[in-house]
Amino acid sequence: MIEGACDEDFDIYVDSPVLIRKVEMYQYVEDKDKENVGTTDFSDKHEPMQKTDEGTLTNPDFPDDVKSEIFYGKVQIGDSGLYLSDEILEKFSYKGYINLENQPEKLPVGGLADGGSYLGLEPLDDYTYCTPCGEYYEVGDLRVTWYAVDSAALTGIYTAVGGVKDGVIGDDEHLTDLYDKEIGLEEFANSFKSGNQTFGIALIVIGLILILICVLPLFKKKKKVTA
Repeated sequence: MIEGACDEDFDIYVDSPVLIRKVEMYQYVEDKDKENVGTTDFSDKHEPMQKTDEGTLTNPDFPDDVKSEIFYGKVQIGDSGLYLSDEILEKFSYKGYINLENQPEKLPVGGLADGGSYLGLEPLDDYTYCTPCGEYYEVGDLRVTWYAVDSAALTGIYTAVGGVKDGVIGDDEHLTDLYDKEIGLEEFANSFKSGNQTFGIALIVIGLILILICVLPLFKKKKKVTA
């Protein structure tokens, strides 16, 4: 790793190739058990409105200048002069990524309490920024937490597959893949071929199901008229 990931807006740097910023808003959220509709809580998913016995409660939009985002560091492949693209680095943040047997844990980033402020958000504790609110939160207040992929869990041998452009492997214009082991071209080709065959079978099954769905009403209709 040549450079760790950083969130320049909040001046947060980590010794990890992946930094995740999670932005949540205090808003009206529908309770899953349906007993209390329109309860308030922090959520990273925007729920435009909720209907209650008192009427329709409207949530404000998330601000455009502070949203959930993923930041990437700079990772070089050995001494080859090639670097991993953001598309490949992002795969380290996937939960249960298919080609990684042991998924690196995403740990909350600490040491934020002494940081500055951005867009009115200030450190709430050692791990979180929040809208200054005193004792109670109001609808529209924000909470920001950062998570970094555990660098210690990334030690090992990886194989990156993808097109190379301007010294970067795995740009989004080509097939990109990542394995937590060393594989050769033949093994990758067989894996890719097997994946394509599985995908083709799935498409055929879906096609047959769609045909049955379309034909079945016609069959029932014809049978009814004949009777």
